[in-house]
Amino acid sequence: MTGLAGRVSGVTISLLAMLTTWAAVCSWRPLVAAPHSFLLPALLIGGLVALVGAGARAARLPTLAVPVVQLVVAVLAVAGWFHGLLGPTHWWPTPSSLTSLFHVAVTGSEQLNTYASPVPVRYAAIAPFLTLCALGLVVVVDLCACGLRRVPLAGLPLLLALTVPISVLDSGLALWVFLLTGALFVLLLGVQHTRLLHGWGREVNAADAGTRIGSVTVVGGRIGAVAIVGAVLLPVLVPVSHGIFNRSGDHGSGNGDRGVTLVNPMIDIRRDLIQKTHTPMVDVRTDDPDPSYLQLTVLDAFTGSEWRAANRSLPAVNRADGALPTAPGIAPDMSGATTRWTIRMASTFETRWLPVPVPTISLRVPGDWRFDTRTLDVVNTGRPTASEGLIYHVRAFAPTYDANVLNHAGTPVGQAVTAMTDLPAHLPPVIARVARRVTRGATTEYQQAVALQDWFRTKGGFTYSTAPAPGSGMDLLAKFVTTQRIGYCEQFAAAMAVMGRTLGIPSRVVVGFLRPSGPPPGPGQELFTSDDLHAWPEFYFAGSGWVTFEPTPSPRTGEAPAYTRQRLSNKPETLPTQRPQPTRKANPRPRLPQHAAASTHHGSSWPALAWLLGLAALALLCSVPRAIRSRQRRSRMAPTTDPVRLARGAWQELRATAIDHGVGWADRRSPRQALSVLRSRVTADPDLVARLEQLTTFIERARYARAFEIDENEAEQVRHTVGTWSAEIAGRVSPRSRRRARWWPPSLVDRGRSDPVTITDDVAAQV
Repeated sequence: MTGLAGRVSGVTISLLAMLTTWAAVCSWRPLVAAPHSFLLPALLIGGLVALVGAGARAARLPTLAVPVVQLVVAVLAVAGWFHGLLGPTHWWPTPSSLTSLFHVAVTGSEQLNTYASPVPVRYAAIAPFLTLCALGLVVVVDLCACGLRRVPLAGLPLLLALTVPISVLDSGLALWVFLLTGALFVLLLGVQHTRLLHGWGREVNAADAGTRIGSVTVVGGRIGAVAIVGAVLLPVLVPVSHGIFNRSGDHGSGNGDRGVTLVNPMIDIRRDLIQKTHTPMVDVRTDDPDPSYLQLTVLDAFTGSEWRAANRSLPAVNRADGALPTAPGIAPDMSGATTRWTIRMASTFETRWLPVPVPTISLRVPGDWRFDTRTLDVVNTGRPTASEGLIYHVRAFAPTYDANVLNHAGTPVGQAVTAMTDLPAHLPPVIARVARRVTRGATTEYQQAVALQDWFRTKGGFTYSTAPAPGSGMDLLAKFVTTQRIGYCEQFAAAMAVMGRTLGIPSRVVVGFLRPSGPPPGPGQELFTSDDLHAWPEFYFAGSGWVTFEPTPSPRTGEAPAYTRQRLSNKPETLPTQRPQPTRKANPRPRLPQHAAASTHHGSSWPALAWLLGLAALALLCSVPRAIRSRQRRSRMAPTTDPVRLARGAWQELRATAIDHGVGWADRRSPRQALSVLRSRVTADPDLVARLEQLTTFIERARYARAFEIDENEAEQVRHTVGTWSAEIAGRVSPRSRRRARWWPPSLVDRGRSDPVTITDDVAAQV
């Protein structure tokens, strides 16, 4: 009867853990237009996975083998649910269908990253992908809550699921999803701890079972209520994020044409250019005869997988309310024209970055908008919807660039400029080789930049297309400049900026608007839409600052900038002698100038230091289980005259020692039976056997008899018996088992295993 109750309790906890995970996964509804396409199979298949896990644990499978079985069942069930993967004649997944499922999941991931949320139903690969992700979370939560019996640890994957709407969609978390998940998680905690109480004799006897379990329920309910109320009220009282409320509208349904939100600039450009929704974003009145290249943000850090904005310095003194500092690198006598702009943001356009013409001289904008002195991009630090319907005024400077001035530009200096040549150590060498081949014969940085631009636009055989290309990161970049020469503005801008850095030219990528593609709505008025989003590279030249180049072919951008098409009057005979070199850690370029070589040699100590730090961290990590086990031992054997506490500690310590050394433990036996099994597996002298008998009697009295008292001498005898028997167990196993028990004690993750382990032959001979 007890075994049946244990199995029923295990099934209950498994199903409750699954429902808690599914409630958290409901926060993913805004990702797709038809959320039932993945929520329904996740619920039904998740229930099956939970039952399989409970059954596997009841069959005494090893703890870490259960999730493997669950994952196999989950994959087979998903392949069977989405029957189009199997074909009409198959009732069981085949190798080919499982391969198709893998490719469909990869396609679903790409579609989810490509198209605006909520993604329409016609992109059918997204449902299997989200279902697999949900089932993966079910397996992880089941392992934490049921396999390891660490329900608080299960809160980490649940929190990960709940952060998707905030981190990916930049929208609020639905209140009902949070409350449901929190309530189920608190219930899971209560059920788990109630089950633990049933495993100890005195706490659940007939006299006080109801009182103690009721107390646990009340305390758990209070803790859960305080946590939920605090999570609801804290984001309201401290305005640092969206909180759990969706202030920008319900994004859980619809066709995606409610508006445009710019969160990740590169992803948003790809999404909006592909969908071609023609959504109005910025309305402009200006005296500039060619309103173009309206900047949103600068991506000045290349990580190897993406261009991103480096950390911005946005103190209160940088509030965008008046004159802005002069753009870096522009000479005081730079010629150009001053233009005036009145810009109105569309009511459906939400963005953290303010569209501004650059360089900006002055800016008047309501709200808490601040500028970064290095990049002059303007960032919102106030409420999240501050950009919607915003009206502001800008004075800008339009520099007049001359090809001969750029060609004779001096050497750029300064740490900030030199940082714009940083490259990751694992950049594919082919990118630098292609850059050198394309710019062969160019004798100045300006000529190299123009050569790269012309190669992308006309000479390299590139084609403009918004169709997503397979792959990602630097592998995709390497393919783009070698064989797969099809892409859109993101690939062209990113590739040219990276190739510029390999040549030692300070480079970065800018995201914003190209120029209005539609007819003007009125005299002196221009309208930028989502179709006009664009990315372009900028190269730094002393005296001229950051100069725009346009590698994207003319079908998208029209003619290249005029200063890149001018004829040069005079060409210098030699290169500048102090051009900054690209800093590529642990991968120096050959034949560097002396100053660069010295710098690279000085930095070569970093890999050795990194290895030392890594080894130290690994040693520290390996010592963590030993430290935890030692702390457990000290806590269990701490001085006390409380018989119940002392008996519990003695029982737990003997059990842990037996499991750590591979002797095994009979969990589903009475104390006398369990210790009798231990005595039969570890032969000891009669005196130790007698002490174990006394310890057995003491544990039985503490668990099942009336309350009694002991003195310090009796408590010390109990602790001495446990220590002596622990040493006896360790002395009866092989040295390998003792090392494993010391550095990786299995008892830390084993909460119910009682399988006997055969003692090795050499130890048996000693016994």
